[in-house]
Amino acid sequence: MKPGTAASCRRPSGPPQRRRPPAHRLVCPPWSPLLPSHATGLPPHPGSSGRRAASPLPRNGPAPELGCATRWRALDYHPPGAMGILRIARTCPPDRTTRAIGDGDMPNLSLAGYTLAGESVAGIGTAIAVRELRLCFDLGHLSPPILAASNVFISHGHTDHCGELLNYLATRALESRNLATLFVPPSLAAPLSSILSEWQKMAESKFDYRIVMACPDAPIPLRASLTVTPFSLFHRPDTQGYVVEESVRKLRPEFRSLTPEDIVQRKGRPDFDELFEIRSRALVAYVPDTLPEGLDALPETAWRSRILLVEASFLDDRKPLDAVRAGRHLVLDDILARLGRFTGEHLVLFHFSRIYSPEEVGPLVASKLPAQWGGRVVCFL
Repeated sequence: MKPGTAASCRRPSGPPQRRRPPAHRLVCPPWSPLLPSHATGLPPHPGSSGRRAASPLPRNGPAPELGCATRWRALDYHPPGAMGILRIARTCPPDRTTRAIGDGDMPNLSLAGYTLAGESVAGIGTAIAVRELRLCFDLGHLSPPILAASNVFISHGHTDHCGELLNYLATRALESRNLATLFVPPSLAAPLSSILSEWQKMAESKFDYRIVMACPDAPIPLRASLTVTPFSLFHRPDTQGYVVEESVRKLRPEFRSLTPEDIVQRKGRPDFDELFEIRSRALVAYVPDTLPEGLDALPETAWRSRILLVEASFLDDRKPLDAVRAGRHLVLDDILARLGRFTGEHLVLFHFSRIYSPEEVGPLVASKLPAQWGGRVVCFL
């Protein structure tokens, strides 16, 4: 027998050797949110735990004692002496609901008639969908509500804000969804177009999308009565936020005495449009990564929007202020110092740093928040 033929195919004698898993294999720890609770051997989430499932890369220490059937939670935190509540909200991908202590099941963070869904962790991934408007801000995270949004507004090119773009387009193609429109800062249009073109060749697939340059201060018409206006921020080159506005046609005060019949009779006449005036109201404003100068330069429409989302990466002095500024981010005090400018209904804080556990966020924000603002501020994780 020649060496290296049949003999080389024989199973070696002795105890079997354990094979190491290939490097590309996904290995989930028992507390991973990728596993259902019945597979972990851990008890299901208690309805009022206020905890979230741990990351597949947990911090040092024991794994949290919770199951994974529902990844996210919501709870209402009652700050001592506060006149309202501070809501800490997180979405739940399996059933796309949130739970609040004492409130039972509730929809994904519902504010001012709009439903916010998604996830935001600084440096990991941020994507927030507004379901009723069929749009989302950034693509650093992918879940069913994000996937359902056909209009995507990208703030800047950092991975935690657009890293799921390829998965978003590929999954929409797999599910035969309609055209996706990507609104991006002007400097991102060319490189993004090149990346997507090459990726489609590599993946041997076709994505249905279009790229639109979103120029600062230039309103973008989405629908007949809806526009989105980009505005510049101070983070990295061409970082920008967005404000969504709705145009409403109202009867002019001098014609409010007219009956519906009178208005119908005038329809079709040259002076019919003179009966009405167009009023614009800001619905949602999105302010991602920025320096305090970005807050100072926000358009007034953002400050009076019904829902204002503002990044709040750092809540205390755990990270030195000079390091925060080097990363071009905000601290909570930057926002609190400007609360008086906000005339809308709800201020939503998001993009918290990983140095804070979910259980820390509520107490840290509440400890600094003026009591009268407790019912208007929401922490979105």
